[in-house]
Amino acid sequence: MSLFKKEENLTEDEKKASVVAFWLFVVSVFAWVIPFTVLFVLQFMKLGIGPALVASLWPSLLTFAVTAVLCVIVYFLYKKFVLKI
Repeated sequence: MSLFKKEENLTEDEKKASVVAFWLFVVSVFAWVIPFTVLFVLQFMKLGIGPALVASLWPSLLTFAVTAVLCVIVYFLYKKFVLKI
């Protein structure tokens, strides 16, 4: 048996749920990366690198937290109402 051989015995609904979970994770990561990058570039022009990191980190984490909570809610609603798992 190979170390990296993965045998899946997932149902179609479980496969769909894992795909939705992956894309919701991607959405939540982009919800942090995009605001952080925009805020960092705008603050970097005024303040320099150190203060720009601090000034852009906290507001972008707030958007990430809100988006992550919404993604978790969407995932469980998807599993319950759409897939009926």
